[in-house]
Amino acid sequence: MKSKKTIVNGCSIILLIVTLFVGLIIVVDFVPFPWEAGKIAEPLNLEPSWKAIRVYMFDSIDVGMTKKEVHAVFDEVGYWEVYFADTEESKSWHPDYEMYTYREQILFYERNRRIALGKWLFQYDENEILIKYEFSDI
Repeated sequence: MKSKKTIVNGCSIILLIVTLFVGLIIVVDFVPFPWEAGKIAEPLNLEPSWKAIRVYMFDSIDVGMTKKEVHAVFDEVGYWEVYFADTEESKSWHPDYEMYTYREQILFYERNRRIALGKWLFQYDENEILIKYEFSDI
């Protein structure tokens, strides 16, 4: 027959293992895998790092581009989705630009890209020319 001390020690070890496992899952879920960056960077002739891909995107996107050109930059990096976009009815008058503007928020579909490359908010004029954009980490 096992003593109470042995049972308590066994339960403590099991609890510790479960806690470490859950902690590992949580950490891994918020850290992009570095080897995934290499798969994206290689065809773009970039250093295999998330930082290099981010710099590439910032350098490739400029005010004055069309919405189609902005989307082409995202196409080079991976699958993405528009998570928020103004509709034709919800375009808003922007007093700074003295025109109607259209906004959209883009996030990458795949987890590693989404975590490493953040979310992007674009604002276009009524002719779908980029007038402003912002980036933020997730």
